[in-house]
Amino acid sequence: MLIRKDKPFETPSTRQRGVAMILVLIVVASASLMGWAVLASTSIGSQIASSAQTNLQRKYLAESGVELAIYYLQHPTASPVGLTTSSDWGNLHYPGETGIRLPPMPGTIDVKVESIGNGTYQVVSTGTLGGISQTITAEVVLKKKKTFTHAANFFGDVKLSSNITITGGVMALGSVIANSASVVGEILSGSTEEDSLTRENVSDVQVSMTNFLPYYYVDGKRYKAKKISSSIVMGSLMDTDVVNNPYNVWYTDQNVTFRLTNVVNGTIITNNADLTIDGSLTVNSRNNLPAVVTDGDLIIKGSFRTVQLNGPTYVGKKIKGVGITTGSKLVVNGTFITPTKNSLLESFHGKVNLTYDASKATISGVIDAIEEVSEIKIRSWVVQ
Repeated sequence: MLIRKDKPFETPSTRQRGVAMILVLIVVASASLMGWAVLASTSIGSQIASSAQTNLQRKYLAESGVELAIYYLQHPTASPVGLTTSSDWGNLHYPGETGIRLPPMPGTIDVKVESIGNGTYQVVSTGTLGGISQTITAEVVLKKKKTFTHAANFFGDVKLSSNITITGGVMALGSVIANSASVVGEILSGSTEEDSLTRENVSDVQVSMTNFLPYYYVDGKRYKAKKISSSIVMGSLMDTDVVNNPYNVWYTDQNVTFRLTNVVNGTIITNNADLTIDGSLTVNSRNNLPAVVTDGDLIIKGSFRTVQLNGPTYVGKKIKGVGITTGSKLVVNGTFITPTKNSLLESFHGKVNLTYDASKATISGVIDAIEEVSEIKIRSWVVQ
C-alpha cells in the first residue's frame, strides 16, 4: 500500500518573507560595498590632494629661491653670505646658498647663481620637501647704471683753489673749503645735515673704475676695449673693429702721453698709470660710458694746452701741471669724480672748469660696484 506524505502547506505570506530576507541581504551587501568604495575613494582622493599640495609647495619653494636670488643680485650688500667674483666681468655678486628655510613653509631651498656673461646670470633653485625635489632654472638679465647729480664729486675733505670754476654743485664726503673758487650750485658735504645721504652716494667715488678691463657692457652685451700699444699717442684713436669694440674704448697699463691734437670719440682708460696731455685732447664719450678714467694723475704739460672731456671723468689722484702751464685749461662737461683728498691741483696754474650736464652724467656697464639696477628681465624659465 502506498502512503503519500504531503509537503507542508506554504502560504503566500511565508514566501514573501523569504524573498524579503534575500532582498535585505542584497541591500545590506550593496550598501557595505558602496560604503567601502566611498571610503576607498575618499582616501585615494585625500592622498592625491595631499600629493598635489606637496608638489605645489615644492614649486613655491623653487620659485621663492629664484626670487631671493634676483633680490640679492639687485642688492648685493644685503646678501647673507659672502659675494663671489665673476671671472668674465670682475664684479661681485650673490653666489647662492643651501638649506634656506622660509618659515612657516616646510621644506628647504638650495640656490646657485653663476654669471654667464653679457650681464646675464643663471639661477638654479631647488625646492625640497619630503625627500623629493623640484628645480627651476632661470636666466636673469640685469641692466645697471649710476647717475651722478653734481658737477664735482669728492671723497673726503677738499680744498678748492681760485683757478677752479664749478657749475652744478659739489658733493663731498668731508668738508669743502671753497676759498676763492667759483662754485655755482649747492655744496653738499659730510659736515651738513645731509651727512648720511652724502656718505651713501659719495662713498661710491672711492671705488676704482678700472677693475672691469678689458671688458665693458652696453645694453647687456659684452665688448672688449682696445689696448693702446704705445706710450706716446700722436693723432686720434679709432678702432676699426666695430664688432668687438663699437664704442671705441681704449685702455693702457702704462703711462701714456697724448701729443699734438687728438680727438677721441669714445673712452680713454689708464690702469695704474698716469695720463699726460702735451698738446690738445678732446674726448667725447658715447652711450653712458666715461670720457676718461685714470686711477693715476691727470697731467697737463706746458702752456696753452686744451683738454676737453665731454662725459663722466674719473681722476684717481691729482690734476698736475708740468712746466709753465699758464693759459692751459681743463674742461669737463658732465660730471667729475675723484677719491683725492685735500688739494685737487698740484703745480697746475691754468684753468679748471667743471660743468654739470645731466645727459653726460650717467655711467652704465662699466663700474658694477657702484651701479644700480635700472632694469631686470627674466630671459628664460625652465621647471624640471
